[in-house]
Amino acid sequence: MSSLAQGAYGVIQGLYIMSLGYDEAVLGTILSTRMLAAAIASVPAGIISDSRGRKPVLVAGGLFTTIGYLGMAVSSSSLSMIIYSCIVGIAQACQMTSGAPLLAESSTNEDRAALFGVNFSLSNFVNMIGSLLGGFLPRQLGWMGQAAAFRVSLALFSAVTLAGVLPAYRIKEDRLAARAVQGGCDDRVPSKAVQKDRGVRVPTRTVQEGCLDKGYLGKDCLDKDCLGKGLGESIGPSVQKAYHENDGQIPQFARVAAQEVQSLVGVMRNKDVIGLLVYKVIIGFGAGLVVPFFNVFLAGKSQVDTAVVGLILSFSSGATGLAGLVAPVLASKYGKVKTVVGTQLASIPFLLLIALPPNIYLVSAALFMRSALMNMSSPVSSNFSMEIVEPDERGKISSLMRISDNISRAFSAAAAGYIMSRWNYEAPYVFTAVLYFIASVVYWKAFKGRE
Repeated sequence: MSSLAQGAYGVIQGLYIMSLGYDEAVLGTILSTRMLAAAIASVPAGIISDSRGRKPVLVAGGLFTTIGYLGMAVSSSSLSMIIYSCIVGIAQACQMTSGAPLLAESSTNEDRAALFGVNFSLSNFVNMIGSLLGGFLPRQLGWMGQAAAFRVSLALFSAVTLAGVLPAYRIKEDRLAARAVQGGCDDRVPSKAVQKDRGVRVPTRTVQEGCLDKGYLGKDCLDKDCLGKGLGESIGPSVQKAYHENDGQIPQFARVAAQEVQSLVGVMRNKDVIGLLVYKVIIGFGAGLVVPFFNVFLAGKSQVDTAVVGLILSFSSGATGLAGLVAPVLASKYGKVKTVVGTQLASIPFLLLIALPPNIYLVSAALFMRSALMNMSSPVSSNFSMEIVEPDERGKISSLMRISDNISRAFSAAAAGYIMSRWNYEAPYVFTAVLYFIASVVYWKAFKGRE
């Protein structure tokens, strides 16, 4: 449901704002604030995801998306659209920081790459349908007037996002078992108090005496091992109360918060994490120059209507989805790092081709190839980023990557809007090609030989 609405939103938003009489600079500002809000919200979203679970963050993301889309539909002033765009950004932060960790925790090492690939392709296929509907529906409602047709379409897709909250709410997430198995505490047997409190039996291998009779409450277990990995918030309320009574000094939530902050700082000292973040900043800055403006570029340069824009973007999503199914095969044969770098470098000529010819057929073909090649390795890189860090740090890593990506996109989207309104539509594509090349080199130097 989320991907369906996002596909439609990607077609409608820019054209809707332009139909209200605003220029590309204002559009760039609105897009920029959404991405900046997503970056800021990624920190608390990641911490909450690691400590309270992926499910509540995903549900909150669905609700925020509904509010943001509906607010955009009823807004006319640039200020109100900026506010609701920020809410959409917060929703995206919730979804992105919890989605990858949830997939990683729901799979084994053997099937994780395939799961990420299938999820990526399925999302793109549904996004393709959303793009088709996002272009088709406003044209069918054209008798209402262009702006009104966009408003009604946005309102309808906000209802779609609300319907998508129910599947997320029904996710059954075993936080205690997930933390015990993946967070480094799987060698401890929970006491009967813990099992009764949560109704969960944790798979175990061996028994450590300090934890067996205390239900993970002994200082040797909870303070040094499990609490630092987010288990403090995963166990049940009666266990938390028992620990608080034993300590008698500092409330548990304060300990958890302190541990989470320290863990976040510690994560950023990791050389691999630094490499990922630098790569994300460069890729994000390049993407922000062109990706949010594809719909405006097609409508403005090629002079096609909304339905054709939706059709082109939908086929682009479909091509990306098909390519995503091939990516795990390439990763198995050539390695994850070579797959990511190779497909990204191959996309650059097609990116430049988009900006050169005015022919809609050539532009469309170039857009298909660029989107497929540039994005097909996304599940591979996501899987790789989850594998090179500790399991209990995945939510934080996901947050940091989203922050890096969204902050850079925020600045570049604002810059692109100004360039397009004051200069031309083609220049951002040249800048993006250079940035994509630099990012690929950075990724290769940071992770070559690592699988």
